[in-house]
Amino acid sequence: MMRLVVIVGLLASGVAAQPLTFSDDLRPILAGACFGCHGKREHEGGIDLESAASAQDLRGDPETWSRALARVDGGFMPPASAPALHDQDRADLVRGLRHLLAGEGKPRAGTPTLRRLGRFEYARTIRALLGTPVDARRALPPDAKGYGFDNMGDTMFVSPLLMERYAEVTEQLLDEVFSDEKRRAALLGADSPPDDPDERAAVLRRFMSRAFRRPASDEEVAGRSELVETARRGGDDTTEAMRAGVKSVLLSPNFIFRVESRPDGHPAGEDWPLDDWALATRLSYFLWSTMPDARLFALARDGKLREESALVAEVTRMLDDPQSRALADRFAAQWLGFDAIKTKSVEVWRFKKNRFHQLRGVMYEEAARAFDDLVRRDRPATLLLDSDETWLNAGLAKHYGIAGVKGQQMQLAKLPDRRRGGVLGMGAILSTTSSDLRTSPTVRGKWVLETLLGTPPPPPPPNAGALPADDKPGKDGLTLRAQLEQHRKDKKCAACHAQIDPLGIALENFDPTGQWRDKLHGAPVESSTVLANGRKIAGPEELRGWLVTQKDRFTRNLIERLLTYAIGRPLALYDAPVVDSIHARAVASGYRMRVLIEGVVLSYPFLHRGGP
Repeated sequence: MMRLVVIVGLLASGVAAQPLTFSDDLRPILAGACFGCHGKREHEGGIDLESAASAQDLRGDPETWSRALARVDGGFMPPASAPALHDQDRADLVRGLRHLLAGEGKPRAGTPTLRRLGRFEYARTIRALLGTPVDARRALPPDAKGYGFDNMGDTMFVSPLLMERYAEVTEQLLDEVFSDEKRRAALLGADSPPDDPDERAAVLRRFMSRAFRRPASDEEVAGRSELVETARRGGDDTTEAMRAGVKSVLLSPNFIFRVESRPDGHPAGEDWPLDDWALATRLSYFLWSTMPDARLFALARDGKLREESALVAEVTRMLDDPQSRALADRFAAQWLGFDAIKTKSVEVWRFKKNRFHQLRGVMYEEAARAFDDLVRRDRPATLLLDSDETWLNAGLAKHYGIAGVKGQQMQLAKLPDRRRGGVLGMGAILSTTSSDLRTSPTVRGKWVLETLLGTPPPPPPPNAGALPADDKPGKDGLTLRAQLEQHRKDKKCAACHAQIDPLGIALENFDPTGQWRDKLHGAPVESSTVLANGRKIAGPEELRGWLVTQKDRFTRNLIERLLTYAIGRPLALYDAPVVDSIHARAVASGYRMRVLIEGVVLSYPFLHRGGP
């Protein structure tokens, strides 16, 4: 009997602790840590938490309590000037609020906005469909990002300019295909188009079913066939007429968009399970950023893809395939931000000796291969936080001051010391979190909190001020660090900068190009600091040591980012139990990367869709 994948199994495996109640467990913690400033008498920032007497009251104001949860989870509240919140109390408060805000009841799929193919997905799909390479950056305008990624339905607008470019690119593609005998034969099934109208219709059906990523209906085929036959009657030869039919398919919404249709008769407003064809498409664009291959289409045709064993086997097969490198290039590059290294600049006159501009592509490869290697070998995701190896070639190794690496081919190399390790030792990250002339402890610290730990600090207050563009001591003789400390004395800025700046200061031994330095303008680099929790750290090695203690927070954030990327919508409060269940499986596996990815694919929101 076919065993369908359901979220119940994930939830069952993720039960780790009894739920906390608002009145007995959470409210006493809030009373001791929060009500003094955010209560009935004093409500700083317009926030009154004391008035919520029950879980129902809490759920009645999700915006306020979501903000409170984010501040507590990120360590921004209580502020440094208030009594510290014990680690266990903070953990209980975060877990309890997350559970209560998620609410009770069955999982929900949410309603992602209809997604079109992004420009890189379009290019990869065209190559798979027609065998024709496309330069995505030149062919189509860039896609807007939303929630960190450029494949979110909410930001995938269709402008007149975009449709004009689709038409132009389609003409160029068809010129190449129909002028090349092998490509034309692969498309038409023969050296020349068939003379028989029924055979032409059969060719169109095969092509449409691949392009639409589902079986084309008789009505759809009849419409394209009539277009072809009308062109024939108008004087076009068979090849030109078939070209017109193919063009209409490539400009169809069913090709450009990833359509996930509600089943006939399904009640409005209720979630529905994706059919095998839609699931094959969602899976393929998640892991490969392109259309399903023959194996996925065959499983969908046989109605077997939703069988748990088949789905798990496909995830394994697809991650073993070289096409899964798309996860590094499309997911990790946007999540970690190392896609920006390709166009990053520094002041050449300051850094002219280290060939930074010639190394940007290699720095990108270091980060991309590090992520891809974890996926390919199913290694722990926590190696992104700390590792004793990285991907280098001779040029990048020289830049890093590492001996023994020869040749221009990228190779996995053991690190000789503890200066580097994980993403915080990679030039792509260190450079993109710096300005052109100097490092930025604040930007680097914010990146650690937001990108690695998923706890973004609040936006700066108005008129917060800015530090100089250069790191040379000012006229008053103050170093950049001294100016930072002076800035933190402002009460408006102190609470957040106490969380942010130490994380960046610990990385000060790395210059804006990712090169190690012991001195800055003749003075020793100061990379010793104190974290907001009072822990003293000195330099990047000890920062990484602290980050490893945050591996559960990091892994949960990675799961949230993966799920967002996979389903094309921002996560909501009701998604928390799904993330919890995937995280529980990840912990049990030793944080193996494929367990995270498999958990996303097996999750309720990945397998279902909601709609109005």
